[in-house]
Amino acid sequence: AMESMLTPRNGKWHILKASDPGLMKDKEVATWFERKTNRLFQLRYGGRANYASQQHESYMQMGAFGTGALYTDKALDGTGFRYRATSISNVYFIENFQGIIDKAYRRFQYTAEQAVEAFGKERVSDEIMKAMEKEPLRKFEFVHAVYPNNDMDPQKVDFRGMVYSSKYLEVDTKTIVKDEGFNKFPYSVNRYVVAAGESYGRSPA
Repeated sequence: AMESMLTPRNGKWHILKASDPGLMKDKEVATWFERKTNRLFQLRYGGRANYASQQHESYMQMGAFGTGALYTDKALDGTGFRYRATSISNVYFIENFQGIIDKAYRRFQYTAEQAVEAFGKERVSDEIMKAMEKEPLRKFEFVHAVYPNNDMDPQKVDFRGMVYSSKYLEVDTKTIVKDEGFNKFPYSVNRYVVAAGESYGRSPA
């Protein structure tokens, strides 16, 4: 029911438009935004993005536990998105002074093979590289931290110039294995009902 009302697969459930309403009166501007909206839905519902199934899992968590989370990542080839529902047993959210969630910390495991694929041989520890040779399925723990970039440099075009910092930490060695950034908070947090003074949602159950 939530999926059919909020994010129906057979309909455009949001549009892109200019922040200045007057610009949308220009036919060329309106046409440009319409094309971008169509392209966004094409990427989101493409096979590689995996949006529909992951959003469904997020809704299931919201119905069962009151809180669901969906992580939006970049596709491996750099074009489009890759969505993933994250278990709320492993991810922790923090609100800012206005009650807006702007920090997330997720603890998870990768096999040695997955870690090398995700972060590269030059960034992971020697222990992971040793495991790659003999135990590629051995698991290692990591933490993904996303938080406001208080040292943002608008002159930079890489992660240092983005609104949010994103860092991956290898737990055993306490070393950063990946630095990146986002201009929009990448975790979409669904909360069914939130009581005053609480950050996590309450479910119908």
